[in-house]
Amino acid sequence: MPIDTRCPVCFRFDEDGGHIFLKCKKVRELWRTSMLEHIRTKLLDCPDSKKVLEEIFKLEPGECLKVCFLMWLWWNERNKANNGDQIRSIGEVSSFAEYHLFNCMKDKTQEKEKSNRKMQKWKPPPEGNLKINIDGAFIEASKIGGWGFTLRNDQGVLLAAGAGKLKHVSDTLHAEALALELATNIAIKMGCQQVIFETDSMMLKQAITSTEYDLSKLGSLFQDVKFQMRVGLIVVSFEHCNRV
Repeated sequence: MPIDTRCPVCFRFDEDGGHIFLKCKKVRELWRTSMLEHIRTKLLDCPDSKKVLEEIFKLEPGECLKVCFLMWLWWNERNKANNGDQIRSIGEVSSFAEYHLFNCMKDKTQEKEKSNRKMQKWKPPPEGNLKINIDGAFIEASKIGGWGFTLRNDQGVLLAAGAGKLKHVSDTLHAEALALELATNIAIKMGCQQVIFETDSMMLKQAITSTEYDLSKLGSLFQDVKFQMRVGLIVVSFEHCNRV
């Protein structure tokens, strides 16, 4: 049975692994377009396929992934050419490699951030301080929400906690602010003096620690909470924590 061993892309030389991925005229152009010619040159010096893989896996993660995507995409294009189909341009293949690399790195970053959030643990306040963790919830459809807080000392001992429903809530920030107001009132009644408030709402922290939101629709609420803190508490600070 006659077998054509020529490269189905360039039709110039007998095809083997080295030719497909490193030596074919078209694949050389692909490596150059993808700014990876220095890696292709290094791989050409490898004596066998095992050494090629070892060199690829030694690359820094971004380059390693890009090379793998590039070779995978080129293998698909080679198979299309072998079946007599039209292959994509070098620019298109290079762009697809960049696209897959971007999505892969983004997924890895999100997974890392998610893992870091899961590993995050509650930290006790400095000696002599109390920490109040607050949270608010909001349901858009019904304009109702909920609030909750916990109060712990520097040993992590729970001193107080509370939760309840909220009516006529405008948005999530509104619910968070009401939760802070209610927790502040309880802390003042309990005679707390040095308090650290911890919230997962960066907007709430900004609203309470600056005047940036004082002219907003919730400005009067923010000003009232800040006034209560100045009058009823001695030392107050705010910390932001990621939602787990």
